[in-house]
Amino acid sequence: MKLKEALDLPFGGKYMHPSKKKYVENLPSHEKDIVTGMYPKLDADNQAYLELITSATYKRSVERLAKYLGLSLEQLHQRHPSFSSLYNIILTNFMNTLEAEQDYKEELQTLAVETVLDLPEFKVVKEMVDDGMLTIDAQLKTPDLSNAITQNELKSKDGKLTTAEKDTQQLATEFVKPELDPDILAKRSFAKTFTQGNAVNKFYLFHLVEDKLKEINPELPKMYGIVCAGTTMSYYGMPMIEMSRSLAEGAGVGSAEVVNDSTIIARGANFPILVHEIVKGIYNWLSYDIASQAELDRETLDQEVLELMSGEEIYNNFRNLIAVKDQPLIPFIVKDLLRHPAEVIRKVNTGGGEAKNIINKLVARAEVTYNNWKKRNSPEEEI
Repeated sequence: MKLKEALDLPFGGKYMHPSKKKYVENLPSHEKDIVTGMYPKLDADNQAYLELITSATYKRSVERLAKYLGLSLEQLHQRHPSFSSLYNIILTNFMNTLEAEQDYKEELQTLAVETVLDLPEFKVVKEMVDDGMLTIDAQLKTPDLSNAITQNELKSKDGKLTTAEKDTQQLATEFVKPELDPDILAKRSFAKTFTQGNAVNKFYLFHLVEDKLKEINPELPKMYGIVCAGTTMSYYGMPMIEMSRSLAEGAGVGSAEVVNDSTIIARGANFPILVHEIVKGIYNWLSYDIASQAELDRETLDQEVLELMSGEEIYNNFRNLIAVKDQPLIPFIVKDLLRHPAEVIRKVNTGGGEAKNIINKLVARAEVTYNNWKKRNSPEEEI
């Protein structure tokens, strides 16, 4: 029996563009085979799971935007009947954050890194940064999307790439290799979705440092809230269009890149976006060894659409399986989980007793890994 009406959206989902609804409800067959293989089988075709969690994240986005605008859900939908009617408000607040931050960039860059690394989840990462094993280069500036690839650049016409001026012959050769291992593709899909979801959650870390932000501008936290909620709403409100490089570079407000497995380069237009990109960079670093760089180069900006719409709920479901006292072990747990077959990850996503048993085993292994890492990196005692 198929599950019907999986997209349960308040007020009829006025802020979700019809093309996005259609995309979630009818995933392309190849992408569906990869993506839904990682999630619970709620029916024979894996039809409903991603629709259900997309509904949950959509609802949360609408509620947050109403909160920061000081409106009830009813008032929000009455005053702004479509996403386009909200766009100017979101854009105005975004521009105001850039102006407010202009003379405080260095302070805010440092604060962004400290805010992320002070979370229990990133205790180990902070230790690695303090020990010089990992470098985080975070700056408030226009992101570098030169290494990003769009779907257009993967397409070929008459045997040639459509953006030959951008692609080298070496990349062209990579793109015609046989299909990658489905297990690797599935795990990369999960890793990226998990990373996006975690990073979206961290958009709102500015609340932890509100007092410092208000010293810069008393209205800054409110402006950040509108921009962050509006950004997550845009994942649903903007039409499903094929991403070109010029569009990607024009619309991009953040980027994260891992260099030489030891440096995370994060760029963000404003403080919350920079925090978001630092978190993305950390989890990209954790999953860096799942596939070769050639395989990672095949990933496109277009694929982020589903990841952004569903990732927040996937991350929340995962985190809820881990006891608060074990939160500092999350990086080790994630890295270990991603080394397991895709079927194990699907069981974790399914939740319930089996998922908890798997997580408990991963926690125990993570404790051993962490203790061994600490011993290896502790100064030798004098004899």
